[in-house]
Amino acid sequence: MEEIKYQLIKGKEILPFLEEISKLRRKIFREWPYLYEGTDESDKEFVEVYANCDAIAVFVINNGKLVGHSIGVPLVAMPEEFTDRFSSHSIPKEKIFYWAEIILLEEYRNKKIGEKIYYQMEEAIKKANKYALISGCEIYREENDERRPKSYRSNDHFLEKIGFVRNPDMIAFFTYKEIGESEATPKEMHFWEKQLNL
Repeated sequence: MEEIKYQLIKGKEILPFLEEISKLRRKIFREWPYLYEGTDESDKEFVEVYANCDAIAVFVINNGKLVGHSIGVPLVAMPEEFTDRFSSHSIPKEKIFYWAEIILLEEYRNKKIGEKIYYQMEEAIKKANKYALISGCEIYREENDERRPKSYRSNDHFLEKIGFVRNPDMIAFFTYKEIGESEATPKEMHFWEKQLNL
């Protein structure tokens, strides 16, 4: 493995990478627990949000290839049906940064790379000096789901380690097509949050 490089990019700087981001996220989200059966078309609208707002991303590059990233956007840049879930939150939507995803190819996991790219992203969020909270969400799956790989480790420990707590009052259902489904169905999502000291 050659030396890993990290690249912080923002807003429209993300445009040239949209295709790579989309391809990588579909590959990773096909894995448990998401089992996402995405297509270019189903990904396009969501990924384009990144390039049309003050998005912040940290890329992991090895041998010239994108092998992972941490990426997020101001909450208000998300579609209204998404931001409506925060209407009763104690913090105004304008002060919330939505952490959309952190993904790595399997061979780059458990090497503290995830922590490194998250903290680089968090530092950039803090420097923007306008957000009081970072919020992200994870899909919920039953512990006894027969499809759950024996080697799978929940992200809960990682989220707790970097300072996030689950908000029990924030549960949402996102609709997408799962591998093996004939049509898209709602999936239960739990929200995690981290307060920032401005």
